[in-house]
Amino acid sequence: MKKKLIFFADDPGSKLFMYYLLEIFKKKFETFFISNDDNSYMTNIKVSIKIDEKNTIYKIYKKLKPDLIFLSFCNKLKVRRMNEQLSVMAHKDNVKVIAVSDSIKNLNSRYWNKNKFSIPDLLIVTDKKTKTEFKKNGFIKKIFISGHPHYESLLSQPNKFFKKKIKNISVETKKIVFVDEPDIYKHIDEHDESLGNANKPRSDILIPYLINFIKDFKKKIDITILSHPLSTKIKKYKESFIKVCDNNKEKYPLIYDADVVIGMSSSLLVESSLIGKTTIAFLESKKNFKEISSYASKGLLMINNFERLNAELMKILSQKKTLKVKFRKRKNLFNLRMKTLNSMVKKLMN
Repeated sequence: MKKKLIFFADDPGSKLFMYYLLEIFKKKFETFFISNDDNSYMTNIKVSIKIDEKNTIYKIYKKLKPDLIFLSFCNKLKVRRMNEQLSVMAHKDNVKVIAVSDSIKNLNSRYWNKNKFSIPDLLIVTDKKTKTEFKKNGFIKKIFISGHPHYESLLSQPNKFFKKKIKNISVETKKIVFVDEPDIYKHIDEHDESLGNANKPRSDILIPYLINFIKDFKKKIDITILSHPLSTKIKKYKESFIKVCDNNKEKYPLIYDADVVIGMSSSLLVESSLIGKTTIAFLESKKNFKEISSYASKGLLMINNFERLNAELMKILSQKKTLKVKFRKRKNLFNLRMKTLNSMVKKLMN
């Protein structure tokens, strides 16, 4: 009989990471994916059990009696409490817990600060920078660098994601894609908030700036605002050159044909930069540059003032032609490292 493995994830980035892990471990374990919603966020994930008033995290744990648990991170206080509750129950039953961090911004979402019994037995991170930051913030147990599964898939099979589905835009019309980010959660409370805690205010400043920039620019410019999957309200704009896209499946073809992709610290900026697309991350200060994954190409511009942003946009949008997408295939490092992770998990459970 297979041992039981629970995956618990709530936000889009974490679900995506967990999807890749589930595909690897489902052969050896009976897997259960639990979440607060059914949204798969462009993966083939099927939520086994949805958490609600009838199926609380406590009842699910007691019913499944897992042998291993994979937990993600989330800024929502409710989810952090669920992580802590699962971890404490697991500790009492000698069930091992592995925490999975898809971003350096997860430092804000640590759920084990107040309870030593909720500290995970193993932490999986995407890069050395994230590992260093977690160590600086007091994590003393084993940390495994897996690489980022989605970025690695993009680098090894770019045509799978960035397929050309829409026509080239005309030379006369330039196109900006703005990657919006979700609302700030009200309960980002007791943890360090130096990373990723100001998404919406930045967005609310940047979009009006871009609108004014387009109005003053001599050439015709269209802008598409990609709403975040977790955005609760889709804004409407009176300007005819603005389109709001809330369909997550349209993001790649839109990025493919854009002259420039702009955002704050979204993972889509990293993906855009990896195919050679002109990409700008606007962050309020240089200390926030660490929000951007080390996977990003050197061509990703990190800017923290409007004077430079204005100059870069003028230069980019004054070019006659849209830069062509560049695919540079390489081996999938995440898949190569999974053999090591499998060995670590086996050792952890013995």
